[in-house]
Amino acid sequence: PKPAFLLVFIAYLTHANVSQEHVGTVENRVREFISSNYDQYQKGQLTHRMMKTDVGEALGMSYKEVKTNRNLCLLIEAEVERITQVCDEGRTPDKSCVYDQISNYKKE
Repeated sequence: PKPAFLLVFIAYLTHANVSQEHVGTVENRVREFISSNYDQYQKGQLTHRMMKTDVGEALGMSYKEVKTNRNLCLLIEAEVERITQVCDEGRTPDKSCVYDQISNYKKE
């Protein structure tokens, strides 16, 4: 596995290549997807493909378009890694951990 700081650094660089609107949409969509499916997340049953499909639906893109967009993939990967860290790889029983340590998150 890649160290979390490396993924955060990559995501930081990627933000420059993706519109801020898409960054927020991608990060929020990943959070909401994992939170809504937290029981599956805890069992290791969520896949990156499932998340990319969900993000694609939010952005009006196909799974293939998301998969081939390196910047979007890095954003998804970085947010999943952040959630994995703060939720202790799904061992945290309360799914609210998904939203922990986010200074700019505003749940609608």
